[in-house]
Amino acid sequence: MSETPEQYTRRILGYMEGKEPLAALAATAKKLDRLIKGMSTARLRKRPAPEKWSVSEIVAHLGDAEIVGGFRMRLILGSPGAPIVAYDQNQSPAADRRDPRAQAQTFIAFSAATLSLVSSIVCSTK
Repeated sequence: MSETPEQYTRRILGYMEGKEPLAALAATAKKLDRLIKGMSTARLRKRPAPEKWSVSEIVAHLGDAEIVGGFRMRLILGSPGAPIVAYDQNQSPAADRRDPRAQAQTFIAFSAATLSLVSSIVCSTK
């Protein structure tokens, strides 16, 4: 999919329309774990079409994005004005060969850390 950064941002934000972001993040971690439970690694790694990501690649992407997003939040909070380094989400290193269950646990752990960080900020501003 070829889109501008603005189009990408609108598309991603559109997924969250009418939803509370922290609740959605918490629900995603629980749902992800439930969805892949009982699926074979071969099934998780199978692409539905050559140009589509497999479940395993999606899970790796979620973990990577959560690591990057959490780091960026900490960078912004600890060093205001620091440059934010971009990364290409389509170039996830070895996403198709990583253990999908381990990647799900990475996402779950890092999303919990993100929730804790953001909740502490929200609580301290009230």
